[in-house]
Amino acid sequence: DGRLLPGGGCMVAAIDTARMASHVDAAPLINVGKPESFTLDMLVEKHRLNRSRTCVIGDRLDTDILYGRNGGMRTALVLTGIATSSQLTRTPSTSLPHFILPAFADLQKASS
Repeated sequence: DGRLLPGGGCMVAAIDTARMASHVDAAPLINVGKPESFTLDMLVEKHRLNRSRTCVIGDRLDTDILYGRNGGMRTALVLTGIATSSQLTRTPSTSLPHFILPAFADLQKASS
């Protein structure tokens, strides 16, 4: 429907700004959310994942796909969520998904 919906990062930024305003000497927060690879690195280590054999699947280019790319993994964009096919033409090639699926149900077809 053309609306842009904010991710969770905007709430984190608002809270951090308020925290920094009341505690001038406070250390900045470490962002562990997407697209930062902090949590992905922990998952790889804990579950002994092979990055070259792991694919991050999501519906947002600026969080999910960038998360997988930042973590050195293949990525698949599902077009039934936030991102649209028209956004792909405006996205730098380094931020494009490796695979594009019309719907999550198409994952099984793509993997066979």
